Amino acid sequence: MTKPFPDWSARLAASLAALERGDAANKAFLAANGDAVARAMTGAPVDGGPRRPGTGGCVVVNISSAHIPALTRPGATYKNCYDLDAEARVGHSPPPSPKRQMVDSAL
Repeated sequence: MTKPFPDWSARLAASLAALERGDAANKAFLAANGDAVARAMTGAPVDGGPRRPGTGGCVVVNISSAHIPALTRPGATYKNCYDLDAEARVGHSPPPSPKRQMVDSAL
């Protein structure tokens, strides 16, 4: 089953709150950095101004061409290696690397 998309705004706020340690100057510095990251990821210039269409963060996921027909069927959804483990395979299923598990959990 696919995990819900992470609430990145809440994660950023929680991280900043944990790092500020009650220091007002630290809080202001961290808030400015957090705002710059949020603006960059959403396509807004870090120095102010409106969002620029077509800019901001993106994710690229490599997928084997063998899986494209199944993915492009009407109503089809992407299945990661954990979803595919439940289906029949020829040979054994290689275990996902720790890096792959980290990426999949972030997606």
